[in-house]
Amino acid sequence: MASLVQFTVLAGAFVGSFTGGALADQFGRTKTFILDAIPLAVGAFLCTTAQSVQAMIIGRLLTGIGIGISSAIVPLYISEISPTEIRGTLGTVNQLFICIGILAALVAGLPLSGNPLCSRVND
Repeated sequence: MASLVQFTVLAGAFVGSFTGGALADQFGRTKTFILDAIPLAVGAFLCTTAQSVQAMIIGRLLTGIGIGISSAIVPLYISEISPTEIRGTLGTVNQLFICIGILAALVAGLPLSGNPLCSRVND
C-alpha cells in the first residue's frame, strides 16, 4: 500500500505536466501560478490530516498535479522574464536547486527511515 501512495505523486505530476502548458496558454503564466496553488494547498492539507489511505492517495495525487503544473510553467516563466545574457544560467540554477531540494528531503528523512511511528502508511 505504501508503494501505491508513493506512486500517486508521480502519476499526478505526469498529468499536471501535460496540462500546465495548456493552462498557461489559456490563463497566462501568473494566473496559472495562482491557480496551481490550489491543488498544492489542498493536497498538502489532505496529506497532513489524512485518517485513511484513500485520503492520503487523493492528497498525494493533487500535490503531484500541482508539482507537474509548476514543473511545466516555471522554466517558461524564467525564460520570459530573465534578461537574455543570464537566461541559460537562471534555467540551470532552477534545475540545480530542484535537485538540491530533493537531496535535502531525502537526507532529512534518513533518521526516520525504518521507524514505523514516522510513517503515515504502514504495510
